[in-house]
Amino acid sequence: MVGHVFLYNAAVREVKRYLDDGELGSVYYVSFVRTNLGPIRMDVNAAWDLASHDIAIGNYWFGREPESATAYGGAWINAGIEDAVFATLRYPNGILAHLHASWLHPRKARDVTVVGDRRMLTFDDLNYTEPLRLYDKQVTDTRTAPAFIDTFASFRASVRDGDITIPAHHAG
Repeated sequence: MVGHVFLYNAAVREVKRYLDDGELGSVYYVSFVRTNLGPIRMDVNAAWDLASHDIAIGNYWFGREPESATAYGGAWINAGIEDAVFATLRYPNGILAHLHASWLHPRKARDVTVVGDRRMLTFDDLNYTEPLRLYDKQVTDTRTAPAFIDTFASFRASVRDGDITIPAHHAG
């Protein structure tokens, strides 16, 4: 049995509540980055080792599996075992999820960005005290925005750049 341990992570569950409560509005896309330098494995590639966690999180957040998936990887250290993988998943309702999984990367990262039509959210699983940030940012209603954004002023008028909230986090 696969142990999707991140489904029991308090911050992952908190994001699920935000999504279910409509805090972010309709989700456009999610970006998952799970990288590090090593450990290089011989039994599975970076997708099976790392991206499986992000797929489990996406399935949990959206309550279903993706409708389609594409992935490309590169095997540089050991032939036939991809050290880095880039994948795109398409969930129902037009939600895209992009995954970057690599054990051949100079920086350890466990970053997730969720972009909705009302708000945006980041989840940094390496930040143990403040893993979540909510951004009150959005593109304004396109029905009232100019048909063509041709100046910096019209661009600035088409986006809302509000507060960043760091919710209190209770591990467990």
